[in-house]
Amino acid sequence: MEIQTAAATLYGEWGKQKKDLSKIKLAIAGDGQGGKLWGWNQIVVRLQATLQSKGPSPEVERAYGDAIVNLLQASYDAAMIETNPDNKAKLLRKAEANLQTLLRLSPELGSSPQWSELDGIYRQLLIAQNKPVEPLRKPRAADQIVAEADVAEPVVRQVKASNQNVEATPTNETPEAGTAGVSLWPALLLIVLVIGGGVVFVMTSRKSSGKSKRKKDLVSKYRR
Repeated sequence: MEIQTAAATLYGEWGKQKKDLSKIKLAIAGDGQGGKLWGWNQIVVRLQATLQSKGPSPEVERAYGDAIVNLLQASYDAAMIETNPDNKAKLLRKAEANLQTLLRLSPELGSSPQWSELDGIYRQLLIAQNKPVEPLRKPRAADQIVAEADVAEPVVRQVKASNQNVEATPTNETPEAGTAGVSLWPALLLIVLVIGGGVVFVMTSRKSSGKSKRKKDLVSKYRR
């Protein structure tokens, strides 16, 4: 892992210094499946897999956070080197979207040592897109999501029951738009990062003691 991290760092800095987009793409996506160079995409995936299989580790968590910072910084650098305006805008939008996605899937980054760096990259992305500069919002923790679901579920059941009663009673009034049903969760099943031909599948799960099986399933569904 140390060799791969050093190689990705080298290619990223080399590409940025020489304004060589191909070198930065190698830093991000590596040299393909089965290649010797993983790139930040695969480094992030492998570190996440280690956290899932072996449990929390301060050393691995820090390496994971650093890899995400380097992945996003390299994505920003690639966008700034791109000379085609349309491609440049596309790379910037993709980098910003990937940052937000990774925060949703790994909310622990909000309290990580890398938070200030992530906030700095976010501001750089906003400036490059001529957007108003604002601080990066910290993601909600999984426990908070579960707590909100516990409060929301009785309300949802009540709304659904009310809708059924309305449907069962003939009326001449036209129902208002948006009352046909309630949706609690966004379709956040699989996140794909695609940069320079590289693809990353990032899936997170955490074991939680003292939680009911329903809560574990709920958190797992949200994070995948």
